[in-house]
Amino acid sequence: RSAGGLALLQSDRVSRRILSTDQLDLKRRGEYKYHWKNAVDKVKLQLDFYLAGGLENYKEDPECVMKQMEFVSKEEGMDDLVKRILDKKNHESTFYTLKIDKDPHDPTDDYFLFLAEEVKSISSLKLFEVPLVKFGMKLAKAFEDQLTTTTLCFVADASSGKASSMLESLVKESKTGVAVLSEPFWMVQLAGLLEASVLASSKIQKLLFALCRLDAWSLREEVSQGDAKTVMITLPGQATVATLLPLVQAVFPEDRHLFAYDGCVASVQRGIYGKRLFRRGQVQNQLASIINGLCQDPVRYATPLPSDSPLTKDVSLLSLAAALAKVPMRQAEVVEAWMSSVDAYFKLKQQETKNGYLPFCFKLGFLTNPVGNFEQGTDSYWSLTALLQFITGCRSRALPEGVVDSAKEWLKDYNQAYAEEQRKIDKTVVLSETDRKLIENCCFQHKLILIGNKTLQDTVLPKEHWTLKQASRAGCSCCGPDPYEQMEEEEAEERQKDGASSGGLDMSAPGAFAMAFKTENNQSSAMGTSQDSRGPSSGNGYVDGKMGFAFDPSRFS
Repeated sequence: RSAGGLALLQSDRVSRRILSTDQLDLKRRGEYKYHWKNAVDKVKLQLDFYLAGGLENYKEDPECVMKQMEFVSKEEGMDDLVKRILDKKNHESTFYTLKIDKDPHDPTDDYFLFLAEEVKSISSLKLFEVPLVKFGMKLAKAFEDQLTTTTLCFVADASSGKASSMLESLVKESKTGVAVLSEPFWMVQLAGLLEASVLASSKIQKLLFALCRLDAWSLREEVSQGDAKTVMITLPGQATVATLLPLVQAVFPEDRHLFAYDGCVASVQRGIYGKRLFRRGQVQNQLASIINGLCQDPVRYATPLPSDSPLTKDVSLLSLAAALAKVPMRQAEVVEAWMSSVDAYFKLKQQETKNGYLPFCFKLGFLTNPVGNFEQGTDSYWSLTALLQFITGCRSRALPEGVVDSAKEWLKDYNQAYAEEQRKIDKTVVLSETDRKLIENCCFQHKLILIGNKTLQDTVLPKEHWTLKQASRAGCSCCGPDPYEQMEEEEAEERQKDGASSGGLDMSAPGAFAMAFKTENNQSSAMGTSQDSRGPSSGNGYVDGKMGFAFDPSRFS
């Protein structure tokens, strides 16, 4: 009876009644930390099971995996390993990043990088353990010195994983030629090291560069078979976006960035539903399912990443903790994870003139609730083609034959399954009107987030001549701009500009967009920014698809 009473006192329902806002926030942070530690430890355990050749082998000898590791710590040995990894003539071997971890037999507190070499001629993997920082710096230097024709396209998610998983399947099923790297486990660990201040940010950036390029290099044969020359990397869940997205933008400012989102209420339902479906005890039997996607653990989108500076401590959001305290924990944790991702997007957008952050902002509903069912000339058709053009880098030339048709047919089937899944979610995760209002109240604490079914700032609208940056509009957070009204205004402005001279620039030529335009204050700008975003001049505050390219296509040819 006493144990039951103690459990009741520890429950979130009771805690919300008897604890202060700060005490409740602290208690929840402890639970979030516990859930994340369990999730990461279970992935590492699953990895050991796989590398041991099965659960039974691991039980017989828990040290069998470490016995297989080739420990490389000397300078000469690390240099040789880097050369082997980057050997262009070596078509027999592929290297993978397994994890970042401490060595239980090492007396120091250092972290190590664990790699696997897959050799086509043999069935087993060769395993390597190297010092994380020393080897990572060598690998980064080697990739910096190597020219590459492969572009990376990073996808950040704010939809409880639905948008990013849909994009992964879309580029595969439509035969775009884009290789996909799904939610690398090492990224989760790197985010944890940064939040724990274990390594300096400058070293984390170098490691991020090295490991992203290593993963892209492992897919080089797949990339070489298509025209896109692109690897799409999805960040591991909306809970890690606030930590990883600023890093990714700083390290890869010239590559492509895509921010995919859905509404907060829908994301909360999806997050809770995913947690209920997750089977924790299932042993994985494929390496890819272990080192990608955190073994499908929903913690990556349903639970905020442990941090010394969580969103509730942001000086501009001091009322958020009180708003979250009114929401049950299973909902509040998804709300905070979703909001942290969107907040990271806005913070980068506010500094875009300095950091160059100009992503393709994609709203999931434009494809899952299609207007026109993807028939040519309809809104859904333009949304689809714009998305494919950006991901593949084909804005300045036609998409490969059959890609759009394949994407249309796949999406029609996908949306049927999506509608059925949504009916199950609505039945399983019932949110009352009070629940919805409390969730929207949390979002309302962030003055830039539009509640309800509204679009985020600079969402790419369904137009033939799409843009990455929309003209700014006045409006409060609760009612926000309607995308279709905005499109009508922009189209009217474009009609007024018909016949105007382009200033002698041939915008069909590769790299034409990179030429500077003059703003109204006579300052040169490569992105056409201006204080007056409503004016008809070329410095109108957004990239016009008719006047220039959203990126320099010469980089992707």
